Amino acid sequence: MSDPPADDILEDSGPGDEEAAAAEAEPRTMELAIGQELSGTRLDVYVSDRFAKLSRSAVQRLIKTGSILVNGSKTKPSHALAKGDRIFVELSPAPPYELASEYMPLDILYEDEVMLVVNKPAGIVVHPSRGHWSGTLINAVLYHCRHLSRIAPGRPGVVHRLDRNTTGVILFMKEEWAHRHVARQFEYRRTRKEYWAVVEGEMEYESGSVSFPIGRHRTSSQKMAVRMEDGREAQTSYKVLERFRGYTFVSAMPRTGRTHQIRVHLAALGHPVAADEFYSKSGLVYLSDLKGHHSRPSDEAPLMARQALHAHWLNIEYPGKGERIEFTAPLPEDMETFLAALRKYRAL
Repeated sequence: MSDPPADDILEDSGPGDEEAAAAEAEPRTMELAIGQELSGTRLDVYVSDRFAKLSRSAVQRLIKTGSILVNGSKTKPSHALAKGDRIFVELSPAPPYELASEYMPLDILYEDEVMLVVNKPAGIVVHPSRGHWSGTLINAVLYHCRHLSRIAPGRPGVVHRLDRNTTGVILFMKEEWAHRHVARQFEYRRTRKEYWAVVEGEMEYESGSVSFPIGRHRTSSQKMAVRMEDGREAQTSYKVLERFRGYTFVSAMPRTGRTHQIRVHLAALGHPVAADEFYSKSGLVYLSDLKGHHSRPSDEAPLMARQALHAHWLNIEYPGKGERIEFTAPLPEDMETFLAALRKYRAL
């Protein structure tokens, strides 16, 4: 079965890490058309945000060597983009290395001949990268499947990503034609996603939306931030599921797929995800804190030791069939325990 050809010329408001899956599909020259939202953005800032695997310094080198062109011509990294500009980016294949299959128990939500859907545990990175060349989810999926789509060099089967300490639904593709089909859905925002999170504080409204642009943090390479002047378009809607004293259980539905999007947007509202090492106010959550104790035992283990964020639901169009399919992952044990404690000690 074949899929329709991809359109390589994109009117770009700019996919983030998750939506970049299709852009990273295979070594080639990509042409991107700049939309009004990106007018005035520096060329090096735009390309490094557009392709998360490229650092800004690497992008600047590519611009200077002519691997990145604007309207067919070499220019400076500081070049200010204008609506209608055509950016040509020559993507090089990743250096070849052998990905090892490694046994790891998988919580499989769905599997057929073209895809595998897994309930990702906390503490596991999705694919190999600097500092994580083994023990990744990809290593475990390769052990289980043996065959995955090889469109993305070094990232077989990967269509979208979850942060290391975010749990829940994640999809891997086995066949190249199906991978391209689903990757375009992420890129053109035809997927539907719902995350569940426990956030700090009592949210004022029952539902709402956030559209703050997101870019890299100015001082921390590991963090993202709201960047009103030069950030990338980002949209998240939310609704309250349950209220507690000092916390709120919410559903977040991202429209775009920026790095750390939900975490940054909720923090920007003044309600960061609880126990988020980068964005929360109080860090780890302890049971003694929920009980209102003024001190905690020195040997007390955290009740919530990672961001309380879970990819609960994903809805996509099944490749080649024209009908939609959805996947749901139940809350992990640590979030269930956290919510049980909130219901017992922080009920309104």
